[in-house]
Amino acid sequence: MASVFTKIGKLFGVAPRKFKPQQVKPALLPDAVAQATGPLERVYKLKLKGNDDPFLTNPIKKGPGTKEQPTLIPSVFDRRIVGCLCEEDMPGFNWIWLYKDQPKRCACGHWYKLKQVKSPLETV
Repeated sequence: MASVFTKIGKLFGVAPRKFKPQQVKPALLPDAVAQATGPLERVYKLKLKGNDDPFLTNPIKKGPGTKEQPTLIPSVFDRRIVGCLCEEDMPGFNWIWLYKDQPKRCACGHWYKLKQVKSPLETV
């Protein structure tokens, strides 16, 4: 039984073309890094340089947490919200707003202070 393409080819006088597997070349598509533009491109470049946290969202380990040595929280802005996990078995966080040059104490007694940093996205 002849295919539709074979019948159409005979009608117009064109022979069907047969391809061998070595004649068909696979299409090369660019990867996500090559296609990225704008802020996403800068994020990919930072990750390639080794910065896995360009938006400063990874959890920060608590430091001593005293008034003299508060845990420093990096921020690009003049304020930032911080979630303190006061106890390991606690079901939620105590949320605290930190402001520039104003150390703040959590309900559990741990102290935090905002540390101004440059945006990692601007360094690329």
